Amino acid sequence: MCAAIHPPAVSGYICPLCRQPVTPGEGVYRCAACGRAFPIHVGIPDFRVFDPPYLTIAEDVAEAQRLAGRFHETDFAGLVRWKYVASDLPPDLLEKYLRFRLENVQRGRRRVAVIQEALAAAGRAWPTGPALDLGCGTGGMVVALAEHNRPVAGADIFLTDLVLARRLLADHGLEAELVCCCAEHLPFPDGAFRLINSNDTIEHVRGQAAMVREALRALADDGCLALDTPNRFSLWTPEPHVNLRWVGFLPRPLQPAYVWLRRRTHYHDIRLLSLRELDRLVATSRQGGGHLVLYRQPVDLRRPAHSAPGRLLRRIPWLAPWLNRILKYFVFNYDVVAWKGAASAPSRRVVPFP
Repeated sequence: MCAAIHPPAVSGYICPLCRQPVTPGEGVYRCAACGRAFPIHVGIPDFRVFDPPYLTIAEDVAEAQRLAGRFHETDFAGLVRWKYVASDLPPDLLEKYLRFRLENVQRGRRRVAVIQEALAAAGRAWPTGPALDLGCGTGGMVVALAEHNRPVAGADIFLTDLVLARRLLADHGLEAELVCCCAEHLPFPDGAFRLINSNDTIEHVRGQAAMVREALRALADDGCLALDTPNRFSLWTPEPHVNLRWVGFLPRPLQPAYVWLRRRTHYHDIRLLSLRELDRLVATSRQGGGHLVLYRQPVDLRRPAHSAPGRLLRRIPWLAPWLNRILKYFVFNYDVVAWKGAASAPSRRVVPFP
């Protein structure tokens, strides 16, 4: 079985629905205010208030217990392969899923570098103190954050991924608070964290605005929320979840049928956002403070030119800014930095990375 639950990185949990303090008991957290009970499975508190995508809570708990039974028999890579190799995913998607999880620490460290760039663009310093990776998956970003912040917590709606995250942390000699919950209903008190990261998560949740509001509620007044998400209208790259082009250009009601026809896989719990949708969602979800949406410029004359169009643009450099104004709507993904407190909001909310 997994190790015993670690003390919270914050000063106690709250009920994710009524937001009153909960008290620990034998294998459970109880809310005296509303009477709800939240179990602890394989050493991880479970504050979910609805099922995760594709399966029920009971099914997820059973799979987590199955993984926990092999926790001490193998390392992270072995546990990941044991979990996914028997799945019914198409071979290319299976390989993509395995590679994605096995490279998660390297990806987390690259993500830290991107957050540093984004914070610099927003004129914000790296927040020290408690940090949360919201939608932490198998824990790569939790490991990366632990190199910069203490204490660190990871939260995800899949208990099975949190068991894998605990194995990954053990492989790196680290401990972190791991919590199973819904992103729209966090069990953390107001102002608990100075940094909250969430990458490739907002497109999976039921209530995207509710997720942003909850993250900002759990953020300290001088803290920052950093999130990224794929662009619905990415022009040059396939939809990353199903490795299929043009999905986002279809009306949303037609997207699941198109994905099933082409890939024989489901597409019911993914909602990619366009640049305007993402900017508007964050703007309407936050109260006070400010935010930036950042993107990589498709036409960057500082990069070496490896094609005829690139060499041509160097002869007419005045065209590059105009192209970027149009093409920013079709890049692969966007990063967001949002903050609370007295810092003034920027005059422009959508800007390129420096």
